[in-house]
Amino acid sequence: GKVTEKDGITTYVYERIQSAIPNDAPQETPVQLEITRYVDGKGNEVQETTEGKHEPPGIIGDRWQYTGQTTTADGITTYVYERIQSEIPNEAPQETPVQLEVTRYVDPEGNEVQETTEGKHQPPGIIGDRWQYTGKVTEKDGIITYVYERIQSEIPNNPPQETPVQLEV
Repeated sequence: GKVTEKDGITTYVYERIQSAIPNDAPQETPVQLEITRYVDGKGNEVQETTEGKHEPPGIIGDRWQYTGQTTTADGITTYVYERIQSEIPNEAPQETPVQLEVTRYVDPEGNEVQETTEGKHQPPGIIGDRWQYTGKVTEKDGIITYVYERIQSEIPNNPPQETPVQLEV
């Protein structure tokens, strides 16, 4: 500036300061958040969205397989997955149950006269000295049943009397 003095009056003259004002104010560049999404063909999430950019896993869980499709826009990377198709046979394999074979020895009322044995056996003609095989046999569901009847012993009403021989001395 300028300073003048006249008749005891001091005059200060100021000049306007010229400063450049930019046409475009500085812009702050926002930090772009990157996320990774895992979706099916319809856009439904098949795994939780993660922060950052990640590589796609080939399989998610045991149900989703990566298709190779990827889209990236505005920091969002999206990987597309499809459901793994498992083949279900029309008829499931059938397990043939093992049939247990047993042999039973019973009287006409179905009471056991000898212990049941595992496997298929021929009937003995007599069991103990009390049971005789009748010839009746049934076979159902792997169970062979032989029927026995009690042997009837005849006891005479009057047993023969023996006259003791007397010895003479």
